[in-house]
Amino acid sequence: MKSGATAAETDAFGEHTTAARHMREEYKSDLASVDDTHAVVIIDFSQNLTLPSVSNTPPQLYFFSLRNVNMFGVFYANKNIQYNYVYDESVAAKGTDEVRMLLALAHKSLLDEINLKFFVKGHTKNAVDRGFGHVRKHIARADVWTMYQLLGVVNEASSSSALVHIPNQNTILKVYRDAMEEAYKKLKDIQKYQIFTMRESNPGVVKCRKGPDSDEVTQDLRRVYDGITTDATC
Repeated sequence: MKSGATAAETDAFGEHTTAARHMREEYKSDLASVDDTHAVVIIDFSQNLTLPSVSNTPPQLYFFSLRNVNMFGVFYANKNIQYNYVYDESVAAKGTDEVRMLLALAHKSLLDEINLKFFVKGHTKNAVDRGFGHVRKHIARADVWTMYQLLGVVNEASSSSALVHIPNQNTILKVYRDAMEEAYKKLKDIQKYQIFTMRESNPGVVKCRKGPDSDEVTQDLRRVYDGITTDATC
């Protein structure tokens, strides 16, 4: 007979669900706060699309490696539109440098303040997923053999979405990793936090929080070369 959960497990589950609820409330608050000076953008990767993708899979396909196609969704809440960036697996992978990339944008004064927020794992349903759902429904009813056909299905999936195809001759996606690692140190204990704040007035510094009401933990990610920090300007 399976034993019940321990007190520690029950407490941990309660903390997990409370944290998830707080981040969901924060998400709803952000969506309601959009204005001309405050942009709210939700980003996420879809599950990989594959080529070919047919409604009735021929037995032969089970013996082949299907080609993966990545789809990155950007929902701009201010205008209620989603941009679906679609690109082949040979063009690029799924990036993990968002914090340092946004830090660099604030550092270069392109944005005054950035708040990067993550849902609690297991509770990540968001506006981008709704757009992905439209795409999956269309693909499930279609026979898609080529990238051209796949782009057509994605484009037709929703009137509130816009397709952005990144071709093999990629001029859009850039590799930031080497440049960012030269300019910034890695953020410590990144998995502990859900909210990261970066400000143009305090370049190279990240304020980290475990939740909307948690205390801030400050990390200065600037590197120092010959006594000069990487926020120095000429």
